[in-house]
Amino acid sequence: MRKLEQKFGYTQESSDALLIPRRRPFLTTDPLDAADIHSAHLVQNVFSRLFAIDADGKLQGELAHHYAWNGPVLSLYLRKDVRFHDGSLLTSKDVTKSLRKLVAYPAYARSYRHVEHIQSNGPYQVDITLDQRRHSLLPKLATIHTSIGKDNVGTGPFQLTQNDPKKTILSAFPSYYGIRALLDRIEFIQMPDAYDPVYRTSRSDSGETDTISTQSGFGLVFLNPRPGGPFERPEARHYIHRLIAAIRPTVQTVSERSYPNDRGFLEQFSSVHPLPDGPAVLFTQPLRIKLTDFTDKVTRWLCETFDAHGIPYEFVPISFKASITDFHAFETIDLAVHAEVFERNLPVAFHQFLTNDFSPPAKMFRQMPEMETWIDRYDETPFEDWMRLHQTVERHLIDSSYFIPLYDDTRIIPFPIELQNITIDSFGYFDFSKLWISS
Repeated sequence: MRKLEQKFGYTQESSDALLIPRRRPFLTTDPLDAADIHSAHLVQNVFSRLFAIDADGKLQGELAHHYAWNGPVLSLYLRKDVRFHDGSLLTSKDVTKSLRKLVAYPAYARSYRHVEHIQSNGPYQVDITLDQRRHSLLPKLATIHTSIGKDNVGTGPFQLTQNDPKKTILSAFPSYYGIRALLDRIEFIQMPDAYDPVYRTSRSDSGETDTISTQSGFGLVFLNPRPGGPFERPEARHYIHRLIAAIRPTVQTVSERSYPNDRGFLEQFSSVHPLPDGPAVLFTQPLRIKLTDFTDKVTRWLCETFDAHGIPYEFVPISFKASITDFHAFETIDLAVHAEVFERNLPVAFHQFLTNDFSPPAKMFRQMPEMETWIDRYDETPFEDWMRLHQTVERHLIDSSYFIPLYDDTRIIPFPIELQNITIDSFGYFDFSKLWISS
């Protein structure tokens, strides 16, 4: 059909493209590895999930239009005539294969330990058998890592047409099962560190720009109670907690878009609690502090306080990628500054933050047996009651000085004024599928 259109002159003359500068290439295009915000945002546009869940907790079908429980079996009913970017039709066998790969993947094996069997039952039905009916399964099937793919090809509104060290291009998928994107291309262009961060379009003439501010997650300090480390002792953790709380109001001096956070990580559901009491602690061994470029400035600012109080420390340089993918990185680390960005639904996002093996808390919890008991409760707790459980877990982690709230972050996105229908997606970036360019 495309060749026929070209022969008779029916091809579109102009091409609407959004040009986005970037400092580094994407770490991955695989949903199973998309643990950083930039990769997750890319994956979200290329792949579709079985379900989506909005900020209010409403579950909506994407590739699955319906589901039903029959005892311990969850049956998923798939949309018909959904095509992968290679033109092939989505079937239950594709979903079954993708889900089997997910539950066997090391980073998610524990999260899906209750899954006993996955099988296709006809061309459009997939049955997932668990040891018993679990409340946590459906919310998990709405997260980014459950995106359905086939040989790294997705079914989303954009297809990946170029990905190299210089440029990554997403092109609108004309056979998308939803509404075809109005933009034709999204081009991520690698630029040097001193690049102009303004988004551009293929029709940029005036050069006039506007900006939009969106929430970009939060920052916190992890104190790791590793065996033989300084933070096995609660009084040592509480001492550092008090020192950080004292300088927290000045965090904007090193990160101007970061606002002090003395509550927690659950937005309006968090509250301020008294700081733990205790004496000053003498450290006889250096604190091993993770140093990553993404949080370098805040980490060094924090260490100025340690210098002032005579606390010895040493940096352990870890690359941004290794800090995500190296599951053993925290075995020799005592302290780390971490920046986290949640997806739109807070209860699902905080659960993923606690349980996803790519996330630092899961690496730390190996040294904290009591957390296993807390995590297991999510499987038995109805989803609508997760927030109360989250609040209990959050208070335990903060009151014990394992997690220390530091700041809330914002993202400023400059864009050309001809870019229309600016809406924000579940990661706080532009929803590419809804944008269009005025002439």
